[in-house]
Amino acid sequence: MDGNKLANFMRSHPGMAPPAMHRLSVAEASELFRKLARRFDVAGDDRLLALRALLEGATPVDGPEPEDDEFDLSAVFDSISVAPDASVFVNWDQFESVDRMRSGDLVRFFTDVWYPGADDIELFDQTFNWILFVPHSGPALLSFPAH
Repeated sequence: MDGNKLANFMRSHPGMAPPAMHRLSVAEASELFRKLARRFDVAGDDRLLALRALLEGATPVDGPEPEDDEFDLSAVFDSISVAPDASVFVNWDQFESVDRMRSGDLVRFFTDVWYPGADDIELFDQTFNWILFVPHSGPALLSFPAH
């Protein structure tokens, strides 16, 4: 979560500590990409092309759009039959910037983490059995289960 989002969180939730997030090092993020690419059988080192290939094979998720008031990330996970691990990864920028956070915190504070119109993110956990794409616009959510 960048500084602006952190400041917005503090204004929106006075007196509440922000969700704990751990920013992965560049080396950790690179290794995470390699594992994910192997798991989903995406060749090459070009992260943007790999993400585009995964996105093309993704399945749309029915339900409210992420920016809608009735959006519930937990319901999305249920609808795609995913039970995330205790922590999930949030990929912000082609694996140049990846945060790890508790999945419960992501569900609870999703609107503080993802901003419509600004953020394209991918969510996944260390099982590498699923990816949830949350683009800034266009189709709301796309899931991609592993083979």
